[in-house]
Amino acid sequence: MELMGNVNYLVLEFVRGRSLRDWMNQTALPPPQVFAVMHGVLQALDYAHRHAVVHRDMKPENVLISDEGMVKVADFGIARLTDDSGVGGTATKTGTTVGTPQYMSPEQVASSKVDGRSDLYSAGIMFYELVAGQPPFTASDADGPFTLMAKHVQAPPKPPSVFQPGLNPELEHVILQAIAKRPEDRFQTGQEFDDAMSRVANLMCPGWQRSLEPGADLSRMVPLATPAIPIPTTPIGMAIGQPATAMPPPHVAYNPTPPVKPVAKKSMSCLSVLGLLALATTLIGLLAAGYIH
Repeated sequence: MELMGNVNYLVLEFVRGRSLRDWMNQTALPPPQVFAVMHGVLQALDYAHRHAVVHRDMKPENVLISDEGMVKVADFGIARLTDDSGVGGTATKTGTTVGTPQYMSPEQVASSKVDGRSDLYSAGIMFYELVAGQPPFTASDADGPFTLMAKHVQAPPKPPSVFQPGLNPELEHVILQAIAKRPEDRFQTGQEFDDAMSRVANLMCPGWQRSLEPGADLSRMVPLATPAIPIPTTPIGMAIGQPATAMPPPHVAYNPTPPVKPVAKKSMSCLSVLGLLALATTLIGLLAAGYIH
């Protein structure tokens, strides 16, 4: 943060590259790159959550991929600092929801307690879309956003294998756990989500971690155990010929980012100013670590 005259301002990194949405609009990402993008997203979210920041608007538009292959999570404009007291909070003031309907968690829709697991749900919706070729919930323009939001709360998602027959069952398990309706049924941290995904990725696409690097040879990132059934460079090929080694039962230990504390309606005070400075300091730390833009 810098001061120019009486005005405080932040200097943000300019990322030379494209958003994940730009990539998705142009072509289907090959499986190794899907895993590499999600790995970068989950590591960034895990870092933010460990520093008590919840993004609240995770979507492909807010994922930037630099020309060098670095994945960055951007637009923390509606992020909130969380309170480690354990006291529940709401997404924002009563009666208001925050986020993008296509990627909102059930608890965001209900304006109830929101913590880092809400971001992981949104990341899971992105993962589903990258793998299946479409999001789990859709609604027509005539239906409006509230129909879509209601589906996040009430409608069970179709397994992604409905859209991609032969999908690796362990990969499907990871995706469906990520978008479970109840926060306690999801992965509890970004690291836990990333670890589960990486176990499957290592079996399916050895070397996937380098797939976003300029000039990466994606043809070499194929399953070693099933050379007769290579993975094509579209999400359809995310199935492998043999199931991977069964994953252990989901870890359900609860160590989440503390929930957001309610914000009382009152005029700006010294405490309010200190809170804003704390948020700015935290975001600067995230910027310095290279996780966010």
